[in-house]
Amino acid sequence: MLPSASTATPVPRTRRSVPGSDTAPRSGPAPAVPRMGWLDALRGLAALVVVFYHFADHLLGGVLRLFDGWLWTGRYGVMLFFLVSGYVIPMSLERYGNLRRFWLGRLFRIYPAWLLAVVLAGVAIAVLDHRRMPAALTADPVAGALAHLTMLQELLGLPNLLGVFWTLSYEMVFYLFMSALFVFGLHRRPAVFAIGIAAAALAGGWNLPDGAFTARGPGPLVTTVLVTAVVIGSVLAYLSGRRTAAVVAAGAGLGIIALPALNGAAVAASHASGSWQALTFLAIMFCGSVIHAAQHGRLRRRAAAAALATAAACLLLSAWWNTPRPGQSAEAADRARTVAIGTLLAVAVTFAIGYAWRHRRVPDWAAWLGRISYSVYLLHPLLLWILDPYLDEARRLAVPVKLLIAVGYLSIVLIGSSLAYRWVELPGQALGKRVGRAVERRWSLAGRHAASEGRRAAPVERRPASAEQGGDSEERGAGRDGEWVGEQRLSGEVPDRRPGAEAGRRAADVRGTGARVAGRSGDRWLVADAAEGPRGGGRAGAPWPGSGGSGGSGGSDGSGGSGGSGGSRVLNRQGEAEPPVKPRTPEPDSAPPTHG
Repeated sequence: MLPSASTATPVPRTRRSVPGSDTAPRSGPAPAVPRMGWLDALRGLAALVVVFYHFADHLLGGVLRLFDGWLWTGRYGVMLFFLVSGYVIPMSLERYGNLRRFWLGRLFRIYPAWLLAVVLAGVAIAVLDHRRMPAALTADPVAGALAHLTMLQELLGLPNLLGVFWTLSYEMVFYLFMSALFVFGLHRRPAVFAIGIAAAALAGGWNLPDGAFTARGPGPLVTTVLVTAVVIGSVLAYLSGRRTAAVVAAGAGLGIIALPALNGAAVAASHASGSWQALTFLAIMFCGSVIHAAQHGRLRRRAAAAALATAAACLLLSAWWNTPRPGQSAEAADRARTVAIGTLLAVAVTFAIGYAWRHRRVPDWAAWLGRISYSVYLLHPLLLWILDPYLDEARRLAVPVKLLIAVGYLSIVLIGSSLAYRWVELPGQALGKRVGRAVERRWSLAGRHAASEGRRAAPVERRPASAEQGGDSEERGAGRDGEWVGEQRLSGEVPDRRPGAEAGRRAADVRGTGARVAGRSGDRWLVADAAEGPRGGGRAGAPWPGSGGSGGSGGSDGSGGSGGSGGSRVLNRQGEAEPPVKPRTPEPDSAPPTHG
């Protein structure tokens, strides 16, 4: 199950900034990357298992009894989803490079299909006589609406409009918590949180309060309003790209873990048996993050093995000690322990098999099923709502007829989910990309304006070059809010791997002004000539030393041909010119698009 470390192209060392700010060197949306088929296959399997569990509970109870005593099929599918999410979310964070892009991608990925499910559920409740709005949502519609808007209703002591929504509460907590870790640079230490959260679940057990905020604290309405303000404010802070706002939001994001830790089972209808089990869901997600970190060389394999073994031991011991409810008989307690441990082991074995097949081609139908799995998961209960009165009568039918009904039900679910994916999910993701490009352009223009103001306002350090270099000087300036103009700090340590790319961009920004712009790569400085020749046509600040303008030939010493732009020079610490070096081609990012 241990992943092998991946190799990466060495990149220049740069200063760090707070992730989520608008100082990342990359511009535009995250690059498109190929999907990972084995992850799609695992998602599809998890969705089918959940669909089977819910349908079999209505019509094929005899099939479910085959798993009695060793596996909880519905919880198995959900935990597999959690493990896959824990693996994928760090990948998405690193692929996007900052929290603005990450949250735009998340919002337009999970909310369109969720909104479709909410609308269809509302229509079904209005039309079907046998379906009613949950009483708690009717009694307090404001709290219910706000809780569902943040997707945290499960952890705020409120019932779910649609039963399957409960897993989205844990997904949202994981997004917020991981975003906070990203800001503080702790997202690269998932082993600490996997072990810590699993150990807290084991040690806390039934001593952890199940409804500290809603059952015995401020109450559902007050808690929901406060949490909604924190969630919306945090997301807006990340979208703003401001360093200070991101730090404040991250501080609040770290506190979001108090919901599952202290309010994980506030009502009897909660899907977690206690707050300790709510913590185990998060620990499972962080186990997926540990595997991802080890696979990509950010965690040693031995350290990853030790972390996974420790977290798994805590989870298994927690299932053994905490699964039996207080006052339960010995026989029922032993059965509950066996089912809980068997489910955890089944999830681990399934993910290990999928991981072992990661380099093999996945059948097209399995990859397709993974792509539509989010819609399958959200929409399949709605069809059960419609069929519910008829399925009770169908229990008396022969087994072949029941199987035929099951095939028909699954076919309708897959067709409806495919249409939802085609006409709701994909357009939502496309809209998110357009919004992301518009936001990036807006903040790019604002950043350039702030940088130009900072260059005029801040003192500039000039260092004379040698006589052979024509007496040119290097410049560095500090812009507003601590943004470096000449020496770009990097968001989330996700580098732009093109040598000299920062200097090329800065030179392009001041093209035609005659300014000199410097970028730094380790102990070397890249000095770009931004002035444009009299006949134009050259490219200012070419992204690699030795490139000249199209109107003339440029050499590595920075001299350009007539009518062309000056090239660029690499200077060492002593200000001496270095010969150009051919750049390496960076390996493409292989992180797949993900869903909640």
